[in-house]
Amino acid sequence: MEDSSRPENFGGYFLCASELLLDPNFFRAVVMIAQHDVQGALGLVVNRPTEGCLADLFSGLRGTNLGSKNFSWGGPVQQDHLFVFRKENPHIPEPFPGLRPVPGLVFEPLTQIFFDYLQETPEESHPEYRIFAGYSGWEAGQLSRELDEGAWYWVEGDRNTVFDPHPEVLYEGVLSRKGPLYKIIARTGIRISEN
Repeated sequence: MEDSSRPENFGGYFLCASELLLDPNFFRAVVMIAQHDVQGALGLVVNRPTEGCLADLFSGLRGTNLGSKNFSWGGPVQQDHLFVFRKENPHIPEPFPGLRPVPGLVFEPLTQIFFDYLQETPEESHPEYRIFAGYSGWEAGQLSRELDEGAWYWVEGDRNTVFDPHPEVLYEGVLSRKGPLYKIIARTGIRISEN
């Protein structure tokens, strides 16, 4: 059903799991691909908020504003590691450039520098950010094979969707951008023939 204009590189795209993808980790998942090259691809699932907060992960943050911040599930790989999508902010030191999958959006591991910045500066000066436990990864050639099998739909990415305050409805919203047939698929989970 996908058109023939498939990109060579999916960095900066959203991948929406199709109804053919059987892995329960990715049921109705929307993944922002942060990097895609010959070695593989990695990204974060942006529509899986958790009930947990940072104080659950870092006991030293109990009772602090930062400790009460929620985190999301980014994927099944290295779930004991934290990653960040944040809006670019000229006031944050940038000793490590991070990846910029789309203009103004930075992807990076949760570094001590950014962690300290969040704790030491007033909350109103923080950039918009989301913290994720784990990431989604594909080895060399794997993403291409999954796309060939129809496991994913792709949609051009944007910064603001990553920070949507209602991630639980992102799947339908993002997939619907591809057109009316995809809107039906997003709502029903049924692949419709274009014949």
